[in-house]
Amino acid sequence: MGFFDEALWLLEQLLCEGVRVRLDFFVFPVVLKICCGQCDVELGGQLHGRVLKQGFVESVYVGNALIDMYGKCGSLGEAKKVLEGMPQTDCVSWNSIISSCAPNGLVYEALDLLKNMPAGGGGLAPNIVSWSALIGGFAHNGYDVESVELLAGMVGAGMGPNARTLANG
Repeated sequence: MGFFDEALWLLEQLLCEGVRVRLDFFVFPVVLKICCGQCDVELGGQLHGRVLKQGFVESVYVGNALIDMYGKCGSLGEAKKVLEGMPQTDCVSWNSIISSCAPNGLVYEALDLLKNMPAGGGGLAPNIVSWSALIGGFAHNGYDVESVELLAGMVGAGMGPNARTLANG
């Protein structure tokens, strides 16, 4: 049995034993990360169902893990549904969806998300991770001029690039 399989087996044991203490914060995000590693959106969807059944859908940590899992597995529609259904979002929520769109060629959609982040994110503003993901997405999709313009916009917004931003762009 591999580590991924063993982790999933242990989760099933915890659920069968009725353990509910902090499973939302500690276990589900980790197991959803395993789904990302295996690019197993079907298993991730089953775990999403379990999250709903167990009542952990209110957790921002679980929601962020779901967005990340769906996004990295290429199910951007599902990732957006999770974001829209979250009672509370944070920068990680928005950065996860932006990071999911940009590498999949949906760079202008990622740009719209960044622009709408303060309005839809409860007053949240784009941070260095948001900008770096967006600039990197544009650069990797061949939008070199737009990448430089976004970098200028980032600096204009009062945020200086870091090594990751420059490496991505």
